[in-house]
Amino acid sequence: MATSRIAAAVMTALALGAPAAEGQLKGAKGAKLALVEAMCETGVGTGAKCNPTTFLSGTVSFRTAKQPLLYTAPDVTKLVAASIKVKGLMPPPGSAIDCEQDATTTFGDDADGNCILAGLRVYGPAAIGTVPCSGGDCWGTLHAVTTLPDGGCTDVKITVERPEVACWTSGNIGVDSEKLVQNGLVVLPAEDCEERACY
Repeated sequence: MATSRIAAAVMTALALGAPAAEGQLKGAKGAKLALVEAMCETGVGTGAKCNPTTFLSGTVSFRTAKQPLLYTAPDVTKLVAASIKVKGLMPPPGSAIDCEQDATTTFGDDADGNCILAGLRVYGPAAIGTVPCSGGDCWGTLHAVTTLPDGGCTDVKITVERPEVACWTSGNIGVDSEKLVQNGLVVLPAEDCEERACY
């Protein structure tokens, strides 16, 4: 199978951040992750904030994938992969931020042997979105990059692992110094735990 076809095939599956099964209910909810300040490598074994921007809170909520829309959707922008909310960005980033999702996807076994993607496992970019902002608050959605090739795969389980979402200032996806937030966890220092519960 051509490499370009594999890449195009998996992007939508990667974008939709939960396992898919034929006949899954429309609108089913997926996972929800917290956003943290983006961190970048500054040297061998060292790191720091990518950008001096701060923010108050943020979440990304994934939509559960649905078949057969993964293969037949006429407008790929209607395949919403996730919704994002970021509050209190300072300084405000302007009218929008650009966000992207990466993940690892694995296509399962195919009982009737007619799925060209069966057994494939790939990591890569999956969903994109320009998220509108008002002041320091931004909210919007990410959509799939493309649909999957319709090759007899609607009966194959798709498992998506380790979804990674990050947002940059407008027009700067992939530029470390412009990276604002990413999904993750924060462990607060001891002095902060004296003022609020840290468990």
